[in-house]
Amino acid sequence: MPRQVHAAGRRLRESRALILCAELLKRGARSRTVENLTGLKRIAIRDVYRELFGTSPPKGPGNYRADRFTNDHVQQFQSSLARVCLAAVNEAHIRDVVSPELGRIYVEAYDMYVAHLETIEHLITPLCFDKFTQLARILRSKEALAIRKCVRCSTEFVAPAQPGAGNQRHCGFCRIATSRGCARCESYVPLDYGFCKPRRRPMCPEHEAIHRPTEAAKHAGLFTGPLKRAAAKDAAEPAEVKVKRRSSPRAVPA
Repeated sequence: MPRQVHAAGRRLRESRALILCAELLKRGARSRTVENLTGLKRIAIRDVYRELFGTSPPKGPGNYRADRFTNDHVQQFQSSLARVCLAAVNEAHIRDVVSPELGRIYVEAYDMYVAHLETIEHLITPLCFDKFTQLARILRSKEALAIRKCVRCSTEFVAPAQPGAGNQRHCGFCRIATSRGCARCESYVPLDYGFCKPRRRPMCPEHEAIHRPTEAAKHAGLFTGPLKRAAAKDAAEPAEVKVKRRSSPRAVPA
């Protein structure tokens, strides 16, 4: 009887590990990460991947350097938000939680992180699962990345640990708001609205119509002056003439 109970418990643990393996692979985790979080062998992980996607899993490690998390303001905002969602993972490491329970905690933390980013309408893509777990390892080591306090909003954010390296004063959200704030009213201008020249702050649609009418007309699909005459001429020209003019070779000067 004890042998049967032991065998049933082993099969239950294996089935839970396989379910967790499928959830990790659906979130884009690589084989090495799945192996560390579930305790399964590489062959079993490959079989699960083939059943889910019909192909072999990608090869190669998913190592990410520490500077990949703070290169620009968007990456810094991603890392700072991920660090908040990794609080439960840090507590699990303190309590010495092992796989596959640790893998379940990682999945819940990553789902919470993605759900938070989906509520932000600023076209910010989340970190991949491997990069998410790598950030947790780097933050636990406290060698390459450190926690700073923003001088503008007083929130904590992820920054390089070396003094003077990279941004040390403002969090990623404040840097996004500064770079994408309207030059007149400081309201946020979405990334998918129009086009702004380098080193020139964007404007919201209301102020752009007043202070930059040419760019506002381009964004609205309306043209004035020479652009309007060129658009009207192009619309009045027959289609066969356009094709003939575009397909004819240029005359080579003698």
